Amino acid sequence: MLTRAIQWLLFLAFLGHWSGALGQDPHFSQYFASPLTLNPVNTGYFDGDYRIAANFRQQWFNARDAYNTSTVSYDVKLMKPHVSEFTRVGIGVMGMFDESLGGVLRSTYVSVSGAYHKALAFDGKHTVGVGFQVTFANRTIDYSRLTFASQFNGLGFDTALPNNLTIADKSIEHLDMNAGVLYALHSKGLNAYVGASLYHISQPQESLFNEVETKLNHRYNLHSAAEFSLDDLNSISVSGLYMKQGNVSETLFGGVYKLQSTLGKNNASLFVGVWHRLRDALIPYIGVDYKDIHVGINYEVAITNAYYNKSSYALKPQTVEVSVIFRKRSITNPAGLCPRF
Repeated sequence: MLTRAIQWLLFLAFLGHWSGALGQDPHFSQYFASPLTLNPVNTGYFDGDYRIAANFRQQWFNARDAYNTSTVSYDVKLMKPHVSEFTRVGIGVMGMFDESLGGVLRSTYVSVSGAYHKALAFDGKHTVGVGFQVTFANRTIDYSRLTFASQFNGLGFDTALPNNLTIADKSIEHLDMNAGVLYALHSKGLNAYVGASLYHISQPQESLFNEVETKLNHRYNLHSAAEFSLDDLNSISVSGLYMKQGNVSETLFGGVYKLQSTLGKNNASLFVGVWHRLRDALIPYIGVDYKDIHVGINYEVAITNAYYNKSSYALKPQTVEVSVIFRKRSITNPAGLCPRF
């Protein structure tokens, strides 16, 4: 059994490594279904009057302590009677909740965002938009969820036994700012856009463990998508995302096929597609639209040996995501403002 001195040395070394490793933002493979974590300019940019979106990601759920990330957001269009047909003004609010190592480290983010989209011509074929977001963040470490050598009873770890800690739980709060821009093209049979966003403009201090100030790295997103109509019932959409934060980058790209049908008086659509995270994973995706609700689910299939032992299949990362989006639509809203999945 480790002595307390050796235990603390290992524990503090782990925390120092953990702090740096978790300096990256939570993210979703279904980035297109999490609009306000992708780009603040997406606020109010959808077909409808208001939108409620929820996302849940369980990363490496086959590990003992998975990484869980969830969001819930609400955004709405404003000033519709007072702006032109193709002008969009929106505001929104979002909560994001992230936990690691069975809840030892918890992060909570509450964001308020606004965006403005303006047509470059009277027909609305070309639009540009700009968006801003302010975020309050809280990160907390809960030592009561950790076990130590002093709690080993000979058969296992008993959390009712004292852990002999001399330090209290720690937390840190900060304010942050994000911004983004977007250009969109709307024409017969084609909707396309390209956008860019910058997160952590103010680079706040976020470390829980280091005495030396540790600033949160900027996160840069570059994303684009295009939807091609094959006929009245079929379409194909392609999209991609490049994200960089510090010395870590991520590239995703893929596409989805949409088949629309009619169930009674209501339209329903089936989406089937796949995305690829470069040098990491294949991400099969299936989604369903019915009335104003869209539900999507994906499973990540690891294609690299970087995170698991090839001789042990049980350690191969397994990740699942679910998204649910409700859009309240009215017949006065022009369709096809942006590609949908």
